[in-house]
Amino acid sequence: MWLVLAVAGVLVGLLASGVLSRSTGGANQATPTTIPTVGTTPEARGSAGAAANPFGPGDWGTYGGTYDEIRHSALTQITKQNVSQLGRVFTVDFRRIDPSIPKGQQSFPLVVGGVIYVTTSNGHVFAVAGGSGKVLWHHRPSNAGIFRNFGVNANRGVAYCDGKVFLLTLDMRVVALDARTGNLVREVPISDAVPDAKVEFGYSETQAPICYKNILLFGASGSDYGVRGFVMAYKTDLTPA
Repeated sequence: MWLVLAVAGVLVGLLASGVLSRSTGGANQATPTTIPTVGTTPEARGSAGAAANPFGPGDWGTYGGTYDEIRHSALTQITKQNVSQLGRVFTVDFRRIDPSIPKGQQSFPLVVGGVIYVTTSNGHVFAVAGGSGKVLWHHRPSNAGIFRNFGVNANRGVAYCDGKVFLLTLDMRVVALDARTGNLVREVPISDAVPDAKVEFGYSETQAPICYKNILLFGASGSDYGVRGFVMAYKTDLTPA
C-alpha cells in the first residue's frame, strides 16, 4: 500500500512496510517494485453501493476522500507500529517536466484504480502510476497564456466519474478529459449556462468539483472580488443537468 503527498509541485509516493524501496532522487526515478492495484474503477464495480461511495477501499476517489468529506482513510496497513518503516518509492517534479508551471501548488490528489490524478497551478493535470511514479499523461491548459494576469493561479483538484476526469479552469471553463488517455473529451464555458460568469466580471474557478451519481457539482470562486455566488450541476457529457 502506498501514500501520496503533493507538496510545492512535487509528488511523492511512500510505500508501507514489508515492500520498501527507496529511489535515489530526481524526477521519475524509482526502483522497480511490484505493488498490487489498489481498488478498481467505479465502472468495473457496478452500481451496488455507488450512492454511498462508488470507489474501492484503497481509492481516494473524490475531494475529501468520500462524499461526507471527512478525509479519513479506512486503510489499516500503516500503523503506529510500522509507520517508521515508510520509505520513498518515487518523486515526480512537475516543474521539471514543464517549467511553465507556476509555483504554489494546492492540489488534492485523487487515486482511482492505482492511478493518481493531480493538478498543478494554472490547471495542468497529470495522471501518474501509483506503483512506479511513471507519468501516464499530462494535460496542458489551452488558455495558459492569459492565466499569468490572474491574481491567483491555484487549482485544488479534479473530479472523477464516468471514465472521465473533470477540471475547472481559471477562465471559467469546465473541461472533461478521458481518464485513460488524458485526451480532451469536451470543454464548455460556464457562461453558456450562467450569463456573465466570466473573468471580466471577477469570476474564476480554483476549486475541485464533485461528481455524485454521474452529476458534476461545483460553485463559484471569486468572492475576493465581490461576485455573486452560484451552484451548477452538469451531466458528464457537460450539458446542464
